[in-house]
Amino acid sequence: MKKNDLTFNKNKMKKYLLLLLSTVSYYTNAQTMFAGSPDGNIKTTVTISSSGELSYTVTYKNKPVILSSSMAFKFKEPAVNLVQFDHLKTDTVTYDQSWKPVWGEYNNIRDHHKELKLYLKEKTSGILLNVIFRVFNEGVGFRYEFPEQTTLTHFVLADENTQFHLAGDHKTFWIGKIDQCLFSIRHHRRYTPNV
Repeated sequence: MKKNDLTFNKNKMKKYLLLLLSTVSYYTNAQTMFAGSPDGNIKTTVTISSSGELSYTVTYKNKPVILSSSMAFKFKEPAVNLVQFDHLKTDTVTYDQSWKPVWGEYNNIRDHHKELKLYLKEKTSGILLNVIFRVFNEGVGFRYEFPEQTTLTHFVLADENTQFHLAGDHKTFWIGKIDQCLFSIRHHRRYTPNV
């Protein structure tokens, strides 16, 4: 073997080693939170990458249902992208209570789920965002919550970039896109479509 070949192989090995170390570092710095259904069959995993990108997965009996799917927003007003977050804290709660509907087929409905609530702060704008996952024996739901804050009193949503990367070719149903919505934090949960 020639000296140049050895030098080339050493340089190539250094590059591979550097790539491997950076990949391990990326995943090592990621933060991962879990929430499972009360019966343990459904598991939701939420990950905040080392760069602050938020994603989630869902499994049922250890089989993937939703593969890694990103969660992000783009505002028109103020002109800001909510894609990279600092993780402030996490709360987990288990609910097991019943309630009586005013009308319907059932006299009593059991609300039994585990909740995972992430408190986040967008890295560049400082906008606060909470993401709340609820995991039931029958499925998973999540919602976004913009807590009251002085830096954000209203916003116009340009794009809601939440992904649903299904693990199979499933039949899906959804509500169509609303072109432009004005959300006001001051008028708690008021939603006014711009028509």
